[in-house]
Amino acid sequence: MKKLFSLMLLIFCATSNAGHAQGEFCVSPTAIKFPAGQSSTSLTGALVQDEVKCFTFIANAGQHAAISIRSDGQNAVFQLYQPGWRKGLDDGDPVIKGTAYSGAADGNDAQHWSGVLAGKGRHLITVGTMQGDSSFTLSVAIKP
Repeated sequence: MKKLFSLMLLIFCATSNAGHAQGEFCVSPTAIKFPAGQSSTSLTGALVQDEVKCFTFIANAGQHAAISIRSDGQNAVFQLYQPGWRKGLDDGDPVIKGTAYSGAADGNDAQHWSGVLAGKGRHLITVGTMQGDSSFTLSVAIKP
């Protein structure tokens, strides 16, 4: 199933009729806000087939992050990008351009990732499904 998420992302961007025109891909990612005094949080959501949701969080280089996603049938996956990412086009299709973290990059079908963050600033998490619709819980923890 490697690369399946990437393929679905491209198909979604090129053909979606779910209210996401090409120019709207990841326009306003949801900012992940941690409750006061907390360094972790969980968000719930749902995806229809071929949909991609985008989330951002702010962290410093050298902080440790642990990100996981739970979903119906372990169907939801994510990608994690370092600060400096941007939206771009690849053969006319909207894509995310930037440096993804090893193990949570295009084609990894990541459901768990932990490691040291390389950059200071706004990180991006894109969430999609490997097939069909799915509800999900995305958990993000950032520690000094």
